[in-house]
Amino acid sequence: MKTSTRRIVIAAVGITLLLASWAAASFYSVKRTESALQQLVQHPVENSTYQLKNLEHKTSLFSASGQFDLSLVDSCDASGQMPELLAVRVSYQTSHLILPGSVLRMQWTMEPLGQTRADFERLFNGQAKLSGSGKVDFFDALHSDMNLPELKVAKQDTIVTISPSTGTLAIGRDTLAFNWQTGKIIQRGAGNAVELDNLGMQIDMANRHRGIGSAALTIGKFSTSLGTADEFKLVSEVSQQGDRIDMAVTPSLKSANFGGKLVTDLMLQLAFKGMHAASMETLIDLSGKSCGFRNLTQEENQLMRNATRNLLTSGFSAGITKLTGNVDGGSITGNLMVELMKSAGPEVKLASALKSSGELVVTGKAITTDEKKTLVTFGLAAETPLGVKASFDFANGLLKVNGRAFDATLAEKSLSEIDKNLNDFLSGHARTNIPAVDAPEEAPADAGEEEAGSGEEKNNT
Repeated sequence: MKTSTRRIVIAAVGITLLLASWAAASFYSVKRTESALQQLVQHPVENSTYQLKNLEHKTSLFSASGQFDLSLVDSCDASGQMPELLAVRVSYQTSHLILPGSVLRMQWTMEPLGQTRADFERLFNGQAKLSGSGKVDFFDALHSDMNLPELKVAKQDTIVTISPSTGTLAIGRDTLAFNWQTGKIIQRGAGNAVELDNLGMQIDMANRHRGIGSAALTIGKFSTSLGTADEFKLVSEVSQQGDRIDMAVTPSLKSANFGGKLVTDLMLQLAFKGMHAASMETLIDLSGKSCGFRNLTQEENQLMRNATRNLLTSGFSAGITKLTGNVDGGSITGNLMVELMKSAGPEVKLASALKSSGELVVTGKAITTDEKKTLVTFGLAAETPLGVKASFDFANGLLKVNGRAFDATLAEKSLSEIDKNLNDFLSGHARTNIPAVDAPEEAPADAGEEEAGSGEEKNNT
């Protein structure tokens, strides 16, 4: 009996401690949220594009409510006044009782202020208040849904209608996930019409500070007064391997018919490969701090030059890795790449480190007989059994076009001049002021001015 009683007491104490810990953690969540909001208002992030002010926050034991004014601002405005681009009042209610999957849950509404209200009412057919719900998980990631009503904008003789849209947003310490889609966007006016069906946008960033992740824009169907297109996609991907960053942007189109021309399975892949990650991160950070490198301190200017030098001397490649498509029964394939080899020293040497190659093959009805004849006649392409093929290769000062060697002296001189100017800039020796010079000899001179000048002055010029 005593053993049974002891177990009951131990269980009761354990449950009490568990409930006390749960309550304490929930109460801590209330205070932590209040502190985070106060921090955003009192100590805004430097060069931030948003501002929080007029915070009114009320707390109870396990919940909170309040409101604040949120403004999107242009922190890079030349006047330095950071004018407001958008101003809204956000009201919220939060529940901080810790539950499986969330530290807190929230309901929010967003109501425009000032001139923004009139713009919203025009966009949302008189409805100026948006609302949603969300939560914060155990990894401090904020999740929220988005449900937007139909938008309708009329300006002069043009009307744009966007059907109701839905989406989700999740923001973590480093991550960002965004998903948005709408059924239809229509623009009509001035004798023209454009209709987009099944428009969607997806963003999945593993590191939003470095831009590591993927993004995609998709359109199910694109219709205009001139033709139609189906299944358009624009996909971008940024990945990091060791100390290198790769980036690819790939637009593709399943089919399109404009002006009687049928294009199918069109795809173009643009890529930057092997870029020095630390240098890229430094340049991105400096660009954000200085409004696109416009307001750099002396130290930041030197950091920018060093990062640019490291990026160029570390080597990378860029270009069109793949081009494919079918046109009226014919086909187009090709590629174009430029590679900058790693430099042995601190100086950039494009003349010796730059390589480039490319190829374009056109077959069938994608090229007419006259077009083929012109390209072959001028040596721009070589004839093949099914069409034409054009190729070039440049490396070590040697240029080959369609297998034939050409004089590359002009290209080498141009690259050498670029090398000089680029290295002068990176070392801080580039001229910032252009000295005054006399008018060139071929410029016609006023007769009176010629008579006023001495013979010695004329000889000097």
